[in-house]
Amino acid sequence: MKFATTTVAALVLGLCTAVALGDDIAPPDYRGQPVSTFVHWDFGVTGANPVDFGFGPDPDGLTGPITPNTAVDPSLQIFTPDPQHPFTTYLFTMPNWIDDLPLKKLRIQITYTDLIAGDGSFPVPAIANLSATDNGNAVNPSGIINTFVTTPENVDLDTFFFFMDWEIRPNPDFETFEVQVPSGVSLDQVVFDSISIPEPASLALIGLGTLVGLRRSQRTHT
Repeated sequence: MKFATTTVAALVLGLCTAVALGDDIAPPDYRGQPVSTFVHWDFGVTGANPVDFGFGPDPDGLTGPITPNTAVDPSLQIFTPDPQHPFTTYLFTMPNWIDDLPLKKLRIQITYTDLIAGDGSFPVPAIANLSATDNGNAVNPSGIINTFVTTPENVDLDTFFFFMDWEIRPNPDFETFEVQVPSGVSLDQVVFDSISIPEPASLALIGLGTLVGLRRSQRTHT
């Protein structure tokens, strides 16, 4: 890749919006919840700068141990094709929360345009090289698991959409990933969501504890 690149960064600390914007077609149900992050890049509107970025509510207040990672901006580097990499590479860095919750869930949505429609080639951008950093250390790739991917669907004329979901353990402070765009394709939008959550077993224990508490309360009042 050529390293004469365009680098951009933006930081806007606020609340995530739960409203879908543009081709934000499949927002996850956790958007806007505590310990979530949302970044929306629309290359037809603002070029390389995100049109929206925010952290969800802080569950333990400004002085608690759970804090948004304001030391890392959502940023983008664009690498032009070369003989070893015959595609344009968009390298994204996305901040998360700094917390001790064990699991990170993550969704990346991609909207793109086939510029040479009808030639039978159907080129598709690839999400690649997702990596994560926790407490200054790289997360082992075995802890980064792709849990779901949709097939590209036609949303408008020559415009297509797909998304991918991941789970990451241990819960990282930020991630980087590439979107590799082949010739004949225009990258339109990239939408990133993440959230820190307890393990499902912990959630089940919490639910069981709540149920037991309710039953004890009911017995006390009967």
